[in-house]
Amino acid sequence: MKAALILGTQLLRDHPALTDESVDVVIMIEAQDLCAKLPYHRHKLILLLAGMRHYQELAQSHKSVIYHEIQDTPVFKAALVETLKNNAVTELIWMTSSDTPANRRLQSIADEMNVQTMRYDNGLFITPEQLLREWFEKHPKALMETFYRWQRQRTGILCEGTLPVGGQWNFDENNRQALPKSGIAIPPLPSIKADDITKSVMQSIDALFPNNPGASNNFWLPVTHKSADEWLDNFMTYRFDQFGPYEDAMQNGEAFLFHSVLSPLINCGLLSVDQVINAALTTYGQDDARLASVEGFIRQLIGWREYMYGIYLSQPDLKEANYFGLTKELEDWWYTDAALQQDLPPPVLGALKTVYTYGYNHHIERLMVLGNWFLLNNYSPKSVYRWFSSLYVDAYEWVMVPNVMGMSQYADGGKTATKPYISGGNYLQKMGRWWPTTKSAQQSEFTQLYWEFLDRHYELLQSNFRMALVLKQVAARRNKVS
Repeated sequence: MKAALILGTQLLRDHPALTDESVDVVIMIEAQDLCAKLPYHRHKLILLLAGMRHYQELAQSHKSVIYHEIQDTPVFKAALVETLKNNAVTELIWMTSSDTPANRRLQSIADEMNVQTMRYDNGLFITPEQLLREWFEKHPKALMETFYRWQRQRTGILCEGTLPVGGQWNFDENNRQALPKSGIAIPPLPSIKADDITKSVMQSIDALFPNNPGASNNFWLPVTHKSADEWLDNFMTYRFDQFGPYEDAMQNGEAFLFHSVLSPLINCGLLSVDQVINAALTTYGQDDARLASVEGFIRQLIGWREYMYGIYLSQPDLKEANYFGLTKELEDWWYTDAALQQDLPPPVLGALKTVYTYGYNHHIERLMVLGNWFLLNNYSPKSVYRWFSSLYVDAYEWVMVPNVMGMSQYADGGKTATKPYISGGNYLQKMGRWWPTTKSAQQSEFTQLYWEFLDRHYELLQSNFRMALVLKQVAARRNKVS
């Protein structure tokens, strides 16, 4: 018998197992040990498990399905081994997992059982894994912009022949506006009502993981293809036009602004990358006024997202990187809303309120608020990686290792990012108006720690030409003190 294992991060409508005539049965497994690897935000666990249970209905319309629910499944391996034995499975097939350890674990189990294996190509990206590996082997020091232009030309997206629509590849300079001081209407996200299947998952998660971050009663994400489609349509209709100009903006108390909040759905397969690209291009419709928004959105999708996956595949040791030699561990209180009682700067408190509530921050809050704060405070990159992996609904190893270790914490010394992404209060005030005045931002703890960090790592950063100007200021400050 040939069995196909469908993982909770691979809930694609067109998963090849559903139409593979050689597949006799589909296996889906919720397991307590997988959900207990880290203190995951409850919303992430609900998203994946409720998504799996709804997906079971789709799978059953194509194949016989063996499904293990979490309350009855303490250990993933034991459930899989039992299923393979009881059904006399001779061949196991699965879609290549984006997280490479998962593929190794599955292969090891199959080898122990003397079961043959086969893998479908990973359907969560538009760039085949082998092509990614080959590109990064040929371009080991290539910047994301180089990769992005290659992607545009390779796919023809927003291109006229080999040239970019609008005469330039990147409109990032148009996408760095703060919200207007006079205010701006921010459309709400669609309201998601939990059905009986999702409510059952919530009860299981609350019973099994009572101390995990988050609360199940304000779960907010789609868990079916239909509701994910509606979520995508809502973004394109109500927030897409303002996404580009304000994608770097922040506002205290506004968790989502004009962001799509599609990454949780794309990263588990409820939306496909092709589907999202097509929706963006249809909404753009060659309207020049929308070009900056569509380019910025496409850049995140086929540029940054796939570039991060390529970095992950090509740098298997990145998870252990520690360029600055930092060893301090994040305190336990960072994992609970007890952190909100700490004496922390306004941007950090604002971002933490959002992540504890929703398991989400947009990219600037992750990079320039929380990641920045952790780096300035000398926390070890691996400790920061564990925290981000625990708290975010869209977090998986393949995306968190390069984004946190490479981009946010500069732990690889510049292989991923061209400079450390750190700042004092000025930038944060410009993009979010977190302090009463510019002067108070300049005198904030963020600013103090920023200059201390640069002074502490002055010699290490001197080889980075992008840091030359600010290091001159550090030298001047040193001379002034002496």
